[in-house]
Amino acid sequence: STQGFMKQVARLSGLKGGSLVAFCERWVHGRGVPHFALAHSITRINRLDLALKQGGSPAAWRSARLAAAAKLAPGGNMDDSNTEIKISVHESDNTVSEVKIRVDTNEAAYYVEHELTANPAAKGKRGQGKKAKAAAAAAAAAAAEAGVKEEPGAAAGGAAADGDPAKVAPVQYLRLDPGGEWLCRVTMVQPEAVWVAQLEKSKDVVAQSQAVAGLGALAASFERRSEGVVG
Repeated sequence: STQGFMKQVARLSGLKGGSLVAFCERWVHGRGVPHFALAHSITRINRLDLALKQGGSPAAWRSARLAAAAKLAPGGNMDDSNTEIKISVHESDNTVSEVKIRVDTNEAAYYVEHELTANPAAKGKRGQGKKAKAAAAAAAAAAAEAGVKEEPGAAAGGAAADGDPAKVAPVQYLRLDPGGEWLCRVTMVQPEAVWVAQLEKSKDVVAQSQAVAGLGALAASFERRSEGVVG
């Protein structure tokens, strides 16, 4: 029964009061899952701009809001760890850093600047901050609605910011929710080189399978765009 299931959840997780009610509203009585789309750009040699788009069906938003309201009830837990989604950044010097973005039911788009530790030998062009932010946000918004369709104009994954393939970019690849802590849909808006880097350099089979799927989506998109073109 549902009641028996919730007792098991409480026993195994330690959730109680408003926190348990919130879990039940979101994942037992609620429907749908959130959809997160991530785009990125490198506007300085040591700065990564991240644009995260949160989407989902009306039913998913409704259950998320009911869960958020339940957390405000007596016994509720508003710990940030319950509403954070993580991004792992794999840099060119093999450093792996983590970015945490707190998401809620009142915002659909988030923009974060992350300082990198890698120091490639070649420097790229400085981007226009506002333009880079708008482009990344637009790419993430498009991804949330239509999936991976276009490659962003951001420099990443094996090419420097000025487009010279002989120069090393500070970031190899990124992963959104790498630990699979969220029950959600994930879309990564990024060029082929980033997927290739993830496939070749990651030893995680899940990351490798995601890279294969990403490359397949890009290939399918290219084929659709090529239909009707006479050589």
